[in-house]
Amino acid sequence: IQEERDYFQQMASELAIDTAYISQLEKDIQELKILIAYQDSIPYKSTSSKVIARSGEGEHTFLVNKGIVDGMREGLAVVIEDGHLIGIIQEARKHSSIVRKLQSPESKIPVSILGTEGTSGLVNGQDGFLLNMGFIPQEIDIQEFNIVITSGLDGILPNNLLIGVVESISQEETASFKEALIQPIYDIDQYTNVLILDPLS
Repeated sequence: IQEERDYFQQMASELAIDTAYISQLEKDIQELKILIAYQDSIPYKSTSSKVIARSGEGEHTFLVNKGIVDGMREGLAVVIEDGHLIGIIQEARKHSSIVRKLQSPESKIPVSILGTEGTSGLVNGQDGFLLNMGFIPQEIDIQEFNIVITSGLDGILPNNLLIGVVESISQEETASFKEALIQPIYDIDQYTNVLILDPLS
């Protein structure tokens, strides 16, 4: 009886491992299908890559498996889904690259409100999942649930990459600028496959 119990426990364990493996494969396939469709829709060079390591709690980077030999360099946009910006290459190594998440306080990205022209402010990370949008001119009409996108002002990041949705706005009549909190739509920690964009190649 003990031998039979051990046998069935081993079978159950192997089945659980197989099920988890198949589930991950299905998730990867779905991610790649969306990325390929997006890749076909953009007019500039893009490179698919995989997340191979993630930083610890309180840090804001992850590692991808494409590097200098694949044409990677500092400042390139890293996206998921159909053009949702989730990070920027911070350091390109020979065969891998460190990506800085949008949540990093060092991340500063010129952005616009979808449907408007020009730059509406600057998004940077802060503690937690939400992003801060500062330097919003008082005359800019920004509302809750507005969609925030890259403006392309820095010359490296393409414009119209999705950043997130305006969650709340802070403004004082005597201040030169408004501020807003931005809710990213996706969490990179839930994704394995990314696309790295190079509009200058």
